[in-house]
Amino acid sequence: MAVLAKTWLVKFVPSTTRREDAVDAYHWYRMNKLAESWHLEKVVTLVPLLIQQIASFLFLGGLIVQSIGDDETLGYALLAFCMSGCAIYLSMTLFPLFVPSSPINTPLSDLLLWLGKTIIAVFTWKWPAKSEWLLKADINEGLAEILYTHLIKSPKPAYVDEAAAEIALPSFRKNWIDYLCRNDTPQCLLIRFRSIVSTRTDNVIKRNETLCSHVLAFLQLVDNLDNKTATCSSVQDMLPDYKRLLDALRASLENGFPLHRWNNLPESLRPLSFGLRTQILSLLKPLPELYRIGKDSMLIELDFHSNEMSDRPWELGCQDIQSTHRLHFMLAACRGVLQGEKNVKTTSAFILSLCLARAGSTASETGGTSEWARSIEAKDRATVDALALEFLARLYKATMTELEDMVTVAVNDISSLSPGFEIGIVRTRQGMLETLFSALTLPQHALRVHTIKMLNHVQDLKPELFSLTSIEIISNMIVYEEEDVREDGLQILANLARSSEETMTQVTDALLASVESGFGHKPQQRLRTVSFVRTIWDDFLSPLYPLASRCIPSLVGVGLNADSTEVRQSALRLMKDLSAREFSGEIRNAIPMALNAGLDISEFGKRQRIVTDLLELLRDDGSKDASEKPPYAFAWYYSSELVAAIFPVVFEKIVSAAIRDDDNSVRETAKTLLNELSKDGRVNYMLKVDALTWLETAAAQPSWWWVRHNAVLVSEFFMNQLDFENENLIKRLVEWAGSDDDDDVRRASVRLISAICKGPYLNSDVLEAVKSTILSVKGRFIEEPYPSIRTLCVCFLGDMAQHATFPEVVPIILELYNKVDSDSEVWKNANDDFLMLGEQENDPDYIKALKDALPQTLKISFHGSRSDWPSTVKWIKLLVALAQRPNLKESVDKVLKSVAIDVRDGIEAKSAPKVAEPESDSQESQAQPAVDPNEHDGALDFMAQSTLKLPLRRLLYNIGWDDRRTWSEILANIAAHFPLDFQDAPTILFQIARYDSDTDVQYACLKSLILLAKQSVTRGLTNDTINHLDNFYENSDWRVRFSYTQLLSSIGVSKEGDLSDEVLKKLSSRALLDSDYDCRSEVVNTFLNLAEIDDNGRDPSPKERYRANGEAMVKEHFREGIEDGSWKVRQSWIKLASTQVKDGGFPELTKLLFDAAIKDGDSDVQNETMKVLQRLLDDAKLRASLAAKLGKAFGSFLPATDYSDRALTVLTTITAPPSAKEVWGKELQERHQLWIQILSLLGRNAEFQALPKLIEVVLKEEPSDTTFESQDALYSLFQNVKLPDPIDSILPKAIESALKLDVTYNVRSAAVNLFGRLIGCVPGRDKGEGQPRYENLLGRSSDSQIISRLADIAIKDEYEDVRIAALRILKAAYKAMDLFRFRNPIKASFSKIIENSLRDLENSRIRANAVAVVDSLTEENSNDTFWDIVSPSIPQLLRPALLEDDETLGNSVGRMLVDNFTASVMETRLNRDLLIAMPPMLATLTVAGKAMVLRLMGSLAISDDTAATIAHALSPMLRNTSSFARATTIELLLKLYAKHRHSKPRLIESAIPDIISLAFDDKDDVGGRITAIQLLVALSSGPASLDSVGERQPEPSTAMTSSMLKQITPLATKFMALLQVEHLRPSVVELLSLMSLDPTVRQTILLRVASMAFGPETLALVDHVELLFRLISDGRLGETATDYMTLFLAPALVTRPRLAPYRLRILTALWCRYGHRTLQDSDAPEKTVKHKELLDWFTLALFGRHTTADEATTWHDTARKAITLRIASLTFGPDSPALVNYVELLARLISDGRLGEKATDYMMLFLAPVLATRPQFSRFRFEILTALWSRYSRRPLWTNGDASSKSEEGTEEKTVVGEEQKNDIQEVQRGDIKGETNGNQSEDAGKGQEGPEVKTEERKDAQKRQRGNIGGTQNEETLKGPDIEKERKKEIQEGERGNIGGNRKEDIGNPNDDTGKEQKDVEERKEQQRHEVQKLVEWLALALFGRHARLHEAQPWKERCGRYLKVKGGSGQSAIAPNQASGSENQAGQS
Repeated sequence: MAVLAKTWLVKFVPSTTRREDAVDAYHWYRMNKLAESWHLEKVVTLVPLLIQQIASFLFLGGLIVQSIGDDETLGYALLAFCMSGCAIYLSMTLFPLFVPSSPINTPLSDLLLWLGKTIIAVFTWKWPAKSEWLLKADINEGLAEILYTHLIKSPKPAYVDEAAAEIALPSFRKNWIDYLCRNDTPQCLLIRFRSIVSTRTDNVIKRNETLCSHVLAFLQLVDNLDNKTATCSSVQDMLPDYKRLLDALRASLENGFPLHRWNNLPESLRPLSFGLRTQILSLLKPLPELYRIGKDSMLIELDFHSNEMSDRPWELGCQDIQSTHRLHFMLAACRGVLQGEKNVKTTSAFILSLCLARAGSTASETGGTSEWARSIEAKDRATVDALALEFLARLYKATMTELEDMVTVAVNDISSLSPGFEIGIVRTRQGMLETLFSALTLPQHALRVHTIKMLNHVQDLKPELFSLTSIEIISNMIVYEEEDVREDGLQILANLARSSEETMTQVTDALLASVESGFGHKPQQRLRTVSFVRTIWDDFLSPLYPLASRCIPSLVGVGLNADSTEVRQSALRLMKDLSAREFSGEIRNAIPMALNAGLDISEFGKRQRIVTDLLELLRDDGSKDASEKPPYAFAWYYSSELVAAIFPVVFEKIVSAAIRDDDNSVRETAKTLLNELSKDGRVNYMLKVDALTWLETAAAQPSWWWVRHNAVLVSEFFMNQLDFENENLIKRLVEWAGSDDDDDVRRASVRLISAICKGPYLNSDVLEAVKSTILSVKGRFIEEPYPSIRTLCVCFLGDMAQHATFPEVVPIILELYNKVDSDSEVWKNANDDFLMLGEQENDPDYIKALKDALPQTLKISFHGSRSDWPSTVKWIKLLVALAQRPNLKESVDKVLKSVAIDVRDGIEAKSAPKVAEPESDSQESQAQPAVDPNEHDGALDFMAQSTLKLPLRRLLYNIGWDDRRTWSEILANIAAHFPLDFQDAPTILFQIARYDSDTDVQYACLKSLILLAKQSVTRGLTNDTINHLDNFYENSDWRVRFSYTQLLSSIGVSKEGDLSDEVLKKLSSRALLDSDYDCRSEVVNTFLNLAEIDDNGRDPSPKERYRANGEAMVKEHFREGIEDGSWKVRQSWIKLASTQVKDGGFPELTKLLFDAAIKDGDSDVQNETMKVLQRLLDDAKLRASLAAKLGKAFGSFLPATDYSDRALTVLTTITAPPSAKEVWGKELQERHQLWIQILSLLGRNAEFQALPKLIEVVLKEEPSDTTFESQDALYSLFQNVKLPDPIDSILPKAIESALKLDVTYNVRSAAVNLFGRLIGCVPGRDKGEGQPRYENLLGRSSDSQIISRLADIAIKDEYEDVRIAALRILKAAYKAMDLFRFRNPIKASFSKIIENSLRDLENSRIRANAVAVVDSLTEENSNDTFWDIVSPSIPQLLRPALLEDDETLGNSVGRMLVDNFTASVMETRLNRDLLIAMPPMLATLTVAGKAMVLRLMGSLAISDDTAATIAHALSPMLRNTSSFARATTIELLLKLYAKHRHSKPRLIESAIPDIISLAFDDKDDVGGRITAIQLLVALSSGPASLDSVGERQPEPSTAMTSSMLKQITPLATKFMALLQVEHLRPSVVELLSLMSLDPTVRQTILLRVASMAFGPETLALVDHVELLFRLISDGRLGETATDYMTLFLAPALVTRPRLAPYRLRILTALWCRYGHRTLQDSDAPEKTVKHKELLDWFTLALFGRHTTADEATTWHDTARKAITLRIASLTFGPDSPALVNYVELLARLISDGRLGEKATDYMMLFLAPVLATRPQFSRFRFEILTALWSRYSRRPLWTNGDASSKSEEGTEEKTVVGEEQKNDIQEVQRGDIKGETNGNQSEDAGKGQEGPEVKTEERKDAQKRQRGNIGGTQNEETLKGPDIEKERKKEIQEGERGNIGGNRKEDIGNPNDDTGKEQKDVEERKEQQRHEVQKLVEWLALALFGRHARLHEAQPWKERCGRYLKVKGGSGQSAIAPNQASGSENQAGQS
């Protein structure tokens, strides 16, 4: 049996044992399968089993039987053992049937299993598939099955890993892979792959190798499926065969599987993992949804997870990648860029960018690139390069597109965004711009600045993108936030404004709002805003130029109201410039509005300043300097125009300030201003007076009393302009007058309404309203508590009664009279103006009203209450006054008689009648019981010496002193009215006055006696008065003495009275002896009254006697009288003396009067004396004698210092021309004043004796205008008097003497003023030519001395007003052309004294005065008026500000230098001298001095010559030992060059080496380095703009710039080292940006950045990224390889967290600056050469150091296939921007001849003409059509291969398409093609319109390509050649693993046979061509017949198309042959 079995097995055993060939393996596999099919193992097992098992059972059975027979026990024991063995054997046999995994079995086990299956098949009729019985005829399938069966399906993991390693080999056959893809191999590998990843092991290296094998194996599977889907015509039918592979791939992406995240695998395998994952995602993306559904029945995400992006998977490009992994990694990245979703595309693009940058950095460092295999021909390499360049273009576009989303994410990632702020992802250019605009709303200032700069570089910004918010933000930025961005922002807004009227309005409104807002910020922002207004004003061509006029109101507001002096000065300078050019009217209109707004400022100091300036402006008569006027006065030439323009506008605000301002000083000043304004005829008629509004506003709550009071006062100022027809106004005043809570308001209101009612202003309607209002508040009028207001009310009501019939007011007036004090003016005038009724007093209505208002009874009783006596007294006085009117006398007398009876009863002391008193008596009545006649205790002693009877004395005693005083007034008034009935009244009153113990009663009685004496004087009264003279004058109370003197005067003046000489003598003695000045004055007045009594009707003798006594009194006591201590007494003596002065008996009286007029200190006395003297001089008889006396007197007083001023006043008054006070007498007044001043000056010199004569000459003349009518008349006054020397000699000497500093202030001041008048330079009037001059009074001999004295005074005088006056005269004289005689003395003396004063370090006051003088002299610096005066002192002037520590003086000098020297826009000589004086002082500058020098250098106008001089002087200072001096010098040079870089670029060329040296001085500690670098920046930038560097290679703007760059370019590396110094970094970055204009420097910088990008993240990288940002934003990147490398690198680089601050700015700069750029050029060969270095770097990144043919072919085919298929897929999808991009790429591929003979290439050739007809691709139409015709129209369908394999239909169709293309080209050239409506033809289309003929060069190029000389028509087949084949063999040998497939070959044969190999290559190419033809045919069949092609469809198509093509039916071949019809459905499934 063994021999037999061996014989069977020999057939299935190979003849050789060699195990080196795959064929042997296949034979082993084949024989094994055949043995299985014949069940050889089972047969061999069964036959021996039958023999062995039967024999064994028989043997054992016999043995047991025999044993039992021999020995039963032994037999049974043997039986037991045999049964046990059988049971065990049976169990071992059956056990595998129930547990298949059991390793325990017997030969019967397999047999039983086979038998079981066979029985089941018999009973179920389910036989095994036929395929199981068939052998694999194909050796490849067999080998794959071996791998699958024995390794992949092996339960041993090591076998599975070995299988994965075999599959991973590059040489693994594709046919084997396809077999594995169709079974469950992917699931097996995935399970093992997952297990390896999740298992930990100590052998990490082996584990990683195993994982690598699995990843590579999956890549093989994915690549196979990808190729199938790409080449299969019916993917839908093909996919089910690969469902298990797709399931495995889809599962690998799910959670828990290795490919779920990019970092699940070890770091070294992550690139490979990325490649696999990206390939899977790209593969699954186009598949139907059925194959993209995950385990949760949801579509899987075909993109990287969002949370993965935060881990930056693209950083894989920064790590070292194994050479075997590189191609997979890079191919996946390339595919991800073209086909991936968003995150995949982003990651892929960044990976390629990083790899490219790393390759570029490495290549630049090592100098080597990728080495291409020698077998790769040049044309093949060119093809790869061309496709690489195309791909780089796609990568660049993808990178730029990705920027849009990255910018959006970066904006949303800003941490300071407000809640809810988020921007959606954008995909279009429009959306990107919207995102960019949204960045303007972010709070980061630097980001907004950057955004504006970038927006200015965006082409074709649409107005629709601008929102109001963005416009406002840009406006704010350029106006006051950032000046650096102003130019860009203005350009943006200007372009926007040009787009439409609507946007113009929006832009101007936003800018105007920003200007107003900027002016409301801090000083720095205000300065920027002023600068902005100047900017738009300077550019008159800009559309924003009209905005300047709209900014003027805000500008003026700042210029007038800003806190900062610098801001105000800057604004004022701009205001003046605007006013000088075109906008003077707007400035004038804006100034009042600004003042108006300034009065609303909360700071009271500003309001006070404005109001004060307005007050001074109103008072200005034209005599003030411009410096003394408000700063806004420059806008008007005449002050009257200024007043008329300003005050009508600010009037309301001034009124408001006067009424309710919080500060009292502001209110008072405003009220003063309004008071004067109301009187100024120039403007008061223009004011809008609305008093009612003022009052109502003041009454609004909360209403303060002072507000209402001020409102009334202001209304009173403008009383003549009030609207008197406004009833509400008058009513409001009346209401306030009667009912306001505050007495001041009531008083002011009554005064105003009273004044209104006095005039003829009110009409009848208003009067009626006033009357009703008065009646409504009459109670408040009557109850007024303040006497003064009651008095005013009486006057007001009286005035009302006069102007209107108003009898109702009479009771009110009477009540008020009754309440007004008796000594008020109302009572004094009661008799003269009865109740102030005027003409209305006799009106019947008034009479009736008066009668009705009179009291019916008035009681004066000593018995009972006396509380109403004060009121009764007033009623009695009133009734007495009323009794004088006939129509009232009867009624009044009736009342008065009752009073007289009571008075008489009192005199006679009659007892009161007994009347029962009611119980309701008042407490007062009860408190004052009736007088008991029996009670006389004390009354006997009361006035016991008087003649009064005791009862009367008792009554008077009992009523008290106050009631006695009242009773005396009643008695006097009643006695005056009823003199006959009360003849004893004078006696009674005199007795009380004499003997009453109370002085108040005495005083009252004497006053009453005076009242009676005015009517008649009895002899008794006269005698009593005279007899008790001594008694009264001895009274201690001055009132008693005073009233007694008045009583004597009344008696003496009366006709009945006569005062004796003795009385007069005693009286005269009281004029000197009385202790009270009122009494003394009244005594003197008594004599005056007596001297002036009327002679009519009386004896003249008393008057003569009185006169004689008065004359004697004057003669005797006048000298003492005028020396009295009281002015009132002296005034009385002067009045008395005036009646006696004409008397020749008292010659000294005139002198005494003159002395009093001069010496007396009281103005009233002086005025009274002046009146007396003038009356005397009016008397022609006395004039001559008085003139001589007065001349001498003046001559004695004028030299006296104490009385000279008063003497001049007197002289001025008495010598004034009559017309001097008139308007036309101004010149008379001036000449008269000049004469007075000359006399004053001459009179101060005691040696000048002619002064009295000069005065006498004028006094003798009768006062007239002729005395001073002309200058000649004035000269004659001096010529008519004999003088010791001519007046022109005396006067200069006197002036020179008076100007000495030791002379008194008044003398110096008068001398200064006089000199100014004489030369026509009155202080304050600097228009010397317009003033009268009196130079003939001044000789020339003393000019120098006078000028020198004036110069001394101008600086050294201690009084400021004198200094100012002297300075004004000197300035005016120096400027006056006709006063040239003074110019040289002024220049010599003034400049010397200024310089010496500034040198005087000990006297700070004089130095400060000198600075003030220079300040005044340089106010008009623009015309160098005082240059030769100020210039010598400039070095000394600078010392306090620059070198000294005197802060006060230094600030003064600094302010003066800034305000005055910087005002001129052109260089002045003073500016030049100032600038030249500064360099020598730099070595010893203070810190404050440095700031001042820099400020001046930046502000002063400097010419080029002066700048050169300064630069030459500054250069040596760069080598100074002081670092502070060097730093200052550098800063000055920087400012100097900044001003003159355009006009004098070589200004500081000689200092460049020192500047560079200072820039690297690391010992600098004062900021010199940074300034030096900034200066280098300025020198390097040049005057021209260098923004567009990236677009073209810039040329140096100037020779200086080129020279500078040449000097610093070699130092680029050293400057880059300074990036680490933080405070230097911004300047260094700017400098390096400019240095990068040099390509070499730029390359160095960019490569340095790239190298740091792949190193550890350090601060240096951050610093370099800041530099990178600057280069990008400045547009420095050109088109070199490093530039493009940086453009690729930057987006990926900024994703690093540490670079987040730069992310958004770099991304936006990239998009704005370079987003529109493309790598594609017009000519492919030139393009390739141009980007050769970039391509080398890219191939280095793709293939590494060595590029094999297989790698190049793989990448080329993959990339091109991805591009073409992408175009095809997008063609039939919805339109998208990506399609436009790919059509552009298609046009480039066609024009470059990149389409070969692949099926996809021909598909593109068929598709392109149709695609070009779409409207959105019109701009590519001409280019595509011309390229198709010129490149491919003459090509046959294939140029190589077997013709029998070609499809005639395809060829013919290709030819037809070529003809159609030619026709289309001709139509395009004629312009007949429809759809070309947009007019946007491409550049190539424009060229195409020159004619139908293609250019000669293009035709030649096409012909060469057709001949195969230029790549493009070559088959894209596998590169051939012996070298390539050797490399492949080497790779296969290196990758051998195991026995199976370890030495695989392409085909069976001898590998050393070259002939066979070449034949093999030819066969392969033919096979490939046939494959491509078949593929194209299948696609055509799919298009013709759909998914299922049937015979009845194919046969008609073949016959008809054959007829159409004129081909017989049998000559052509159908896409599907008839003999294949039965299997057409299956074929369709394969297509």
